[in-house]
Parts: sequence; C-alpha cells; structure tokens
Amino acid sequence: MRYPRHQTSIVRWLANTYRAAQEDPAAAMSWAESITDDRMRTRLMERVAGSWKDEDPEAFQTYIETTEMSAEQRGQLLKAESRSGERSY
Repeated sequence: MRYPRHQTSIVRWLANTYRAAQEDPAAAMSWAESITDDRMRTRLMERVAGSWKDEDPEAFQTYIETTEMSAEQRGQLLKAESRSGERSY
C-alpha cells in the first residue's frame, strides 16, 4: 500500500514506536507520556501498554501500580490490547 508523503512519515513513526515498545517498553512508555498532544499521547500509551502486558506482565503491573495517573487513565491502559501484526495505520 502506498501512502501520501506526510502519511509515510506517520507510518514509519508508528512502526518505530511499536518496535521500541517491544525492545524497551519502560522507555517507550516514558517517551509516550511526554507527548503533549492528548489524543496522540493516549493512543501511543495504549499501544505500548498492550505490547508491554504481553512481553512482561509483571513489569507492566509494577508500572501501573507506581505511576501517578488518574483511575481513568489506569483503566484505559489495563484494557489496552496488543496489536502485534495489526496494521491499522
């Protein structure tokens, strides 16, 4: 599938985010938390959470229990599902 030029950059960015989440989920989550756009931050944090839960559920649970966030945010991350193999972008 071919994407317009601006979308190609977004596709690469999302692919890199997914790879980072698999390789170092804590660092990927830290990076996702720093994004200023609320919608983008939430989406990426959910993607990282889904992958992290699959790769290392104990570390993810520790993150959830020790990170300051609202109950709503915590619930969203706990419900996040892994999207391995899915290409929704």
